[in-house]
Amino acid sequence: MMTKEEIAKLPTLLDLIDYYLAGEHNVELRTELSVFKGAFPTHLQKGFFEPLLMEDGTSILLPLSPIQHSYYRGESSYHEECYPSLYRKGMGEAEIFVERVKRCEMELLMRDYPITGIVERGIQAQDPVGNWHPLFFRIGYDGMAQHYGIKTEYMDLTLDVWTAAFFAATTYDYASDTYSPITDIDKHPYGAFYLYNEIPMLPSFDKKQRVDVVGMQPLARPGRQSAYVFKMEKGENFNDLTQKNLFRHDARVNELVFNYTNRSNRLFPKELLNERIRKRIVEGKEFSLWAFEEARKRYFANRSEEELKGYLEEKEIGVRTDNIQWFAEAEKAEIVDYWKAHEREFLNKIKPRWAYHGPLKEVGAKDLVK
Repeated sequence: MMTKEEIAKLPTLLDLIDYYLAGEHNVELRTELSVFKGAFPTHLQKGFFEPLLMEDGTSILLPLSPIQHSYYRGESSYHEECYPSLYRKGMGEAEIFVERVKRCEMELLMRDYPITGIVERGIQAQDPVGNWHPLFFRIGYDGMAQHYGIKTEYMDLTLDVWTAAFFAATTYDYASDTYSPITDIDKHPYGAFYLYNEIPMLPSFDKKQRVDVVGMQPLARPGRQSAYVFKMEKGENFNDLTQKNLFRHDARVNELVFNYTNRSNRLFPKELLNERIRKRIVEGKEFSLWAFEEARKRYFANRSEEELKGYLEEKEIGVRTDNIQWFAEAEKAEIVDYWKAHEREFLNKIKPRWAYHGPLKEVGAKDLVK
């Protein structure tokens, strides 16, 4: 625990925001003056997404920023031992297995969500010449599970400094599912702001890739928060893997960050599934047989079915053998109507980077000066 004198010497959260945004601005200026001008995003493209084509033919909607390899995380309190929720104190084998079942159950819910099918099957994008191309989007089930309250081995990261600052400046009340700016400085004297650098989807030779893109999804929250996730192994301390800056809380700064960043519920849009995920999955006591079997196959393949069922009995969790209906047909029709009304808003956020693959024409010096 730091002394009051040591805390007084720390920067405020606003000082750190200015520092990191200045870094982004400097990178943008250097790019503007280089031969790579136009190849990298600018601050004007923040809030937009670029399709990144994967080997399996699907695309990830990559959030855009002047610094595509810098990821931030804000925490309102500093913890010497910083672990992902799945590996924190009190999480034994039974508790971990239950969370794995919840993660699979959420995947089942999302597969039944009509908008998932629409974006997964492909959306058409028109290139500058006028040709249309299907984009098949990868659904980030792990990232969405993390974002909507299921315990995972991931830590949330964001490409956006202000989003990280929001979580650094606030406390969360689970009962009301709301965030509030920290104003009681005596109770919350200082927090931590993290920076991690890694080129997405391109692991280096000397270390495994940690960061995975969540980006824009059928649910809006991850996209609004420019979301990425950082995968951790059991026993790893986040503090040992990233750069961190401690900051002192200032009530006025925290209120400014809170009001500016989450204006009009920008980071936490109201969605049909918010309450359903919370009540039936995060707090659920009964899950499908499919979720149980998938969790066993994916995460606990070396354990017997009897042992895993014992974990569920220990935690008073039931397994249903009938098909769970997540949406009534009337609800599905309403969701499709909602998509049709908001499809353009979704598509306008997607900015493909087109490349020419046609025949090349050789030109001489005279042609270049015409």
